[in-house]
Amino acid sequence: TTRPHAPDHVGGAEALEDFKSRVREFYDLFETEVVNKFAGKTIHDVDVPNAFYNQRAAFLDYFNERIKELPGLGEALNAEAEAGLADSVTLRDRLITMLGYLQVFARDAEGREHSPTAGVLFNISRALFGKFHFPEHETSSLDQLINALTLRRPIVMVLTDVALDTDTMISTAMEVRRRRLLNPHAVFVPVINGDFIPAEARHLLGNALADDFLFLKDVRALGVGPASASVLLMDHNENHTDSPVYGVVDHHVLCPLCAALNRKGRSIGAIPQTPSTASLVTLAYWGMGVRL
Repeated sequence: TTRPHAPDHVGGAEALEDFKSRVREFYDLFETEVVNKFAGKTIHDVDVPNAFYNQRAAFLDYFNERIKELPGLGEALNAEAEAGLADSVTLRDRLITMLGYLQVFARDAEGREHSPTAGVLFNISRALFGKFHFPEHETSSLDQLINALTLRRPIVMVLTDVALDTDTMISTAMEVRRRRLLNPHAVFVPVINGDFIPAEARHLLGNALADDFLFLKDVRALGVGPASASVLLMDHNENHTDSPVYGVVDHHVLCPLCAALNRKGRSIGAIPQTPSTASLVTLAYWGMGVRL
């Protein structure tokens, strides 16, 4: 893969590498003070303030200064991530996760409705990832899948839990669209590991989103297998397919698979636990500067 060059107005490769180095430093603190200390506990058990949140002033000052001086940093990091550079993909995902968690902590500490810090964090996310927006018209998931098979593009089945409920269905529908924003070169399709759509999920999603789901048996019938597709596990963390695991988004107990994927920036689950998988997806959208 050819390494994309940082735009001239970013300050060049040196400025981007400095930015990435600081993201690593902040994530090391996040991992030590939040991930490792509170893994398996609920987000309500996380002390606020905590050692990570207490460094928010340094975090905010640095990112506000960098964004003001070098407005193309987010664009450059996104370009590298979209080109498939593993380090940049991991750093971008970790930055989004940290920004999302910081917004949660700020709301807990300052009041959910009127948190100045949360507002500043959201503005930082918008400055870094402001290009992300939902398309007005989107090709159906079935058509995208068929096109991907024809063109041999990477396919990721965003797979529901076998125990279908509204959390599983809604979080899957929204995570598919978030992943499409982050990685336009792969094809993400919502897949039901079952043979029906719960009536309450259809009511909440609406017919358009509900009918966009594919059933695993039908996807397999098209010839999609482990050689052509990986799976992103939603609202569960045990892979019952023969396809490799792309990632996990799950609010249940932290599992060895989640921990291993988290080290690669491929899991946003159970660190610490949240009330639902939909809340994890919302947190990630917040980190991208997208309001749901």
